[in-house]
Amino acid sequence: MKLFDLIKKKLFKKQPVKTGDHLVDFYNRIDEDSRLLSKHGRIEFLTTVKYVEKYLKEYPSIVLTLDVHRDAIASGDDKVAPTVKVNGKEAAQVMLVIGSQTGSIKGLPDWRKNLRLALKLQYVFESTYPQFARALNLKSAKYNQHLTTGSILIEMGSDANTLE
Repeated sequence: MKLFDLIKKKLFKKQPVKTGDHLVDFYNRIDEDSRLLSKHGRIEFLTTVKYVEKYLKEYPSIVLTLDVHRDAIASGDDKVAPTVKVNGKEAAQVMLVIGSQTGSIKGLPDWRKNLRLALKLQYVFESTYPQFARALNLKSAKYNQHLTTGSILIEMGSDANTLE
C-alpha cells in the first residue's frame, strides 16, 4: 500500500473532522518527557530538536515526522479561524509548512524531498476533501526539517478555532 493511500485510509477513514482524535490518541501514547516544551505559548524549535533526535535514534525506521501546531491568524485585532465544510460539518482547515534552504538558511540540503512529500499530501487532501487544506506555505526556515526527508509542519486551524 502506498504511503498516501495509507494516510487517506487511516486519517480520513470515516469522518475527516475526527482527524484530531487520531492525533490526540497518538500524542497521549508518547512518553511524558517527549512532549513539546513551549515558552510564552510558542514552540521552541531548538528545544524540541533533542526530542525528535532521540526518537529518530531510538526508532530508526521512522520515515515521517509531523510537527503539529495551531496557526495564529489575525485581521487587525480580530483572530481568524479558518474553517471549511466537510461532509456537512465545520472543520478547521490545515496548512502544510515546508522550510527551504534559501536566503541565509543553511543545513537543509534535502528540503525539496520534504516539499515533494508535502505536495503529495496536499494532493490527497484536495482530491479527498476540497478546500480542507489551505495553500502550502514554503518558507525560508528550517523548522527541524533537516532531521528527516519526511518532515512536515502542519498548522491545524488556528488559535481561534474551537473543538466545536
